[in-house]
Amino acid sequence: MTSAPSREWTKDETAQFIYRIETLPELWDASSDLYKDRYRRTRAIAALASEFNTDCREVSRKMHNLRTQLNAELRKIKKRRKKSGADVDDDSIRSSWQFFETLRFMIPFCKSDDSAPCYLVSES
Repeated sequence: MTSAPSREWTKDETAQFIYRIETLPELWDASSDLYKDRYRRTRAIAALASEFNTDCREVSRKMHNLRTQLNAELRKIKKRRKKSGADVDDDSIRSSWQFFETLRFMIPFCKSDDSAPCYLVSES
């Protein structure tokens, strides 16, 4: 059995996808009771799949990739700040990834190990 090829997302589609995810805390807010409801998360993913004319697997893949890239950007920023001696609140070191600012709402729920601390980027 071969899997279907991944969908090519345009920048506009990705931006719209992120805005829609932000309205669905059951998909990203681990502190929410909604997040703990597996049925609700499954329904939200199915709704996104329908809205973006794709399947649930692709929606899950896209969400995973966005979270992974966000964590990678946070690690890069931390490394640059450490190298420059800047402190955590220094806003001069930023990500150049176009979706970083749009995904700021997910930062508190990012991986909190030494490689990508949640406290890395101060709230704006």
